[in-house]
Amino acid sequence: MAMIEEVRRQFNSIPQLKAALNVMRQNDGKDFKDWSKEDQKTFEAADGKAEYGKCVEISTASAIKEMVAPGLMAVIVPVAIGLGGGAEMLRWIAGWCYRFRCIILNFFNPTPEVHGITRKKCLKRVWKSKGRSISKDLIRTKPQLSAIR
Repeated sequence: MAMIEEVRRQFNSIPQLKAALNVMRQNDGKDFKDWSKEDQKTFEAADGKAEYGKCVEISTASAIKEMVAPGLMAVIVPVAIGLGGGAEMLRWIAGWCYRFRCIILNFFNPTPEVHGITRKKCLKRVWKSKGRSISKDLIRTKPQLSAIR
């Protein structure tokens, strides 16, 4: 809401932006080349007059506020699991998080290199951790993105 209020304030308080907005409304649907020379000058006079810094400050502050909870959760949850369930539970969850990461990254990104982990290495680790041997056919198959849709 703060962003909308700031943009409205700028259009109301900066005369060049207000004039450019009126010119745009008058020439709605026309190509810029078809505008009158006066309208083109009015529009170009507004270029760079907006206060972009204030909009960036608003969006940055909002993004930081929204990332506080996920950031705290990333720190608090492993500590709580380690204290509550012990090292064995923490090791179990870390292993499954790694497996899940490998599977999801390979599913959504069909390239051979996925964030430093090759597809082949990822699949080998997941299958070997389950006590299975991996076949070469499984490694060669490409993930099908059509299954997502």
